[in-house]
Amino acid sequence: MAKIKACYIKEGQAYIERNLSELHIEGTKVLEYPERCFFYFSGYLMEVSPEDQAELFREKNRAKYIRRQAARGETVSLDVMIADDVQGYELLIDPTDYENQCIGKVMGEMAMQAVEALPPDEYELIVSICVKGKSEHTYAKEKGMLQQTIHARKLRILAKLKKQLETKK
Repeated sequence: MAKIKACYIKEGQAYIERNLSELHIEGTKVLEYPERCFFYFSGYLMEVSPEDQAELFREKNRAKYIRRQAARGETVSLDVMIADDVQGYELLIDPTDYENQCIGKVMGEMAMQAVEALPPDEYELIVSICVKGKSEHTYAKEKGMLQQTIHARKLRILAKLKKQLETKK
C-alpha cells in the first residue's frame, strides 16, 4: 500500500477528514477506531461498512487473480469469470473508476457542507445557479439586479468555496 494522503471518517451522513498526525494506522486499521472498517482508495483511507469492505476486498482479490492468470498466459474467458453476483465484464472495468467515485462523493459532501455554511444570500445565489441550474440572467431579473453583478458575485463566492475546500485537504 502506498503512502496515505488522507483519512476520512464517517460521522452521521458526512465524511470528515482527520489529521493523519493524530491517527495511528496499521494497514487498513485505524487504531483510534477499532470497531470501524476502512478501505484504501488511491492514497485515501476511507471508512466503509463491513459489508462494503468485504465486497471491496473480494473484488480486489478476484481482479488480482484474473490478472495473474492472464499474465501466466492462461486463457481468461468472460464465462469463467462469472461468479455469484459478478459478471466477467465487470472485472475489466478500471478499479480506479470506483475509487474516483468514492473520492468524488467525499469531496461532494465536503463541498455541500461548505455551501450550507454560506450566508443566506450567497447560499441562495449558489444553489439557484449552480445546483438548480437557473441562468444568471433569470436570477438577476428576479432580484432586480444586473446580470454582470450576479456573475461577479457568483465568481467571488465560488473562489471563497474553493479556498475553504483547499484548506480542508
